[in-house]
Amino acid sequence: MSNPTGSTLFKNRLTVGFFGGHNPLEMGLVVGQLETAVMEHLWRHGASSAKDVHRALGDRRGIKLNTIQSTMDRLFRKRMLQREKVSHAYVYTHAVSREELSTRVIGEVLETLAGGETGVMLTAFANLAEREGDEALVQLEELIAKKRRGGTT
Repeated sequence: MSNPTGSTLFKNRLTVGFFGGHNPLEMGLVVGQLETAVMEHLWRHGASSAKDVHRALGDRRGIKLNTIQSTMDRLFRKRMLQREKVSHAYVYTHAVSREELSTRVIGEVLETLAGGETGVMLTAFANLAEREGDEALVQLEELIAKKRRGGTT
């Protein structure tokens, strides 16, 4: 699948734009499966070193510690993680919430697929909510009403 910049989005990779309106593809801001798993670990468990994450993810996936370290450093450079040097190792925390990352990923995907056409994007969201059932439609309606009142989600 091509995007407006002509680059290719690979299967199981999502383009995510962050900060300052820069083209995410030019900046290399792509979220892969391992990066997503690292973010998930930090959202669930909080501050962690690369060794902590490796114990949780690396062993069962057959991934070496240096791969986890590289992945966490890449997420830090993408400004998705914060880090602090503790003794001889970095301890990482998430710099973006699950909601913020989800919003940006969905926004990028919809922008790429819908070409910025608002009607197409809104129809896609309504169709997804409908597919989930009445409870999801009610939740979507409540979110819209809250946004109209000036509230946050």
